Amino acid sequence: MPPLPPPPPALTVEEGRREAGKTAESLVDVRLRSADQLGGYHVKARDGEVGHVEDLLLDDDVSRILFLVVEVKEWLFGKKVLAGQSLILRVDWATSTVHVKANRQGLKSAQEYNPAA
Repeated sequence: MPPLPPPPPALTVEEGRREAGKTAESLVDVRLRSADQLGGYHVKARDGEVGHVEDLLLDDDVSRILFLVVEVKEWLFGKKVLAGQSLILRVDWATSTVHVKANRQGLKSAQEYNPAA
């Protein structure tokens, strides 16, 4: 039987706290973000960029996002449309981009946002 390896060196109290902090940070759910961060994010359809996130429509009762208000490019007065949860493919936090499951024309023809409604 081979000899057992020596035990790891004992950590000082300060080193133990640092190690515990690193472990706690690694357990934090990185998917949890502020909805405010989405404002201004680029919106990219399957066939290219279509606009940016102008606003969010929230359900205050359950604290969730119902729709992204997307200001689409190539409209003189900035047409705004609603992109529901079913259209959102993923959010790339590193590049500040929301990827949607539609092509540009599909998103441009989505329900127009009416702030008075």
